[in-house]
Amino acid sequence: MGMNNLEIRYRGNGETPPLHSIKLRELEKERSEFVDPDILLVLELCITEYPQAGDTVFETFTPEDEFDAGGFYRLIEEGDEIIPTIFISEGHHERMESLLKIRRASVEAAAHLLEIAPDHMTTRLLRQFIITHELGHILDFLNNYLPEHTNSIDAADEMSQHRELSMRTLPVSGVNPTDLAREISSLTSLQQAFTLFPSLSKYPRRDEILSLADLLRIQEEEYRSTPQERYADEFAAQFLKRHAKELQNVFLDQSIQPDKKAV
Repeated sequence: MGMNNLEIRYRGNGETPPLHSIKLRELEKERSEFVDPDILLVLELCITEYPQAGDTVFETFTPEDEFDAGGFYRLIEEGDEIIPTIFISEGHHERMESLLKIRRASVEAAAHLLEIAPDHMTTRLLRQFIITHELGHILDFLNNYLPEHTNSIDAADEMSQHRELSMRTLPVSGVNPTDLAREISSLTSLQQAFTLFPSLSKYPRRDEILSLADLLRIQEEEYRSTPQERYADEFAAQFLKRHAKELQNVFLDQSIQPDKKAV
């Protein structure tokens, strides 16, 4: 299983330790050491409702640039077993503000799933969505892949293969929207993108791509429509709506009075 850019920088090179690393089932014991109460509350709700995810490791890291201010998951092979791991940037609200702009199409898709206006997607809610989205990937592995195999490595390989096949169908084949946003940030014309990414010329909806913004939007739409991303998105949306009151999400629970501190 290959590593993406973030994993190489923050996990694969062994040089930059995570700011925090904790196994979800050990949250209660380690909670005093975990400095971000927003993250802690989401994880506590998750592990209470989904104890099968208890061996999942949660790590935070310092992003190198504004494009990194999000998260991802990896099924990491250690010996003869798989360690499901969620990586979330430690970025505070200012980093999430950048992500709201860079991944606008993603934010709009998440807002649609949450049944709120895109402008109501706060930095706090975005961060919660990212965390629960990544947990959705882990539960997809635990519930839908692991039971079909006699060992976790084969299950992880199958999930990885399915993901790679889905990624090949994107306009820019094999590239996730975050990396694409970084790649095209220095481009000045759409033609440069077609030159840089030959797979674009074979994309069936290429006539809809009239600008770099269109390219990023359609890449995001196609990415989020892949089976694994759709599963994780739907899990995150349902979880956050179900726990709106506990998480003090004003726009998901109308019984909560707006509090500027919450956003």
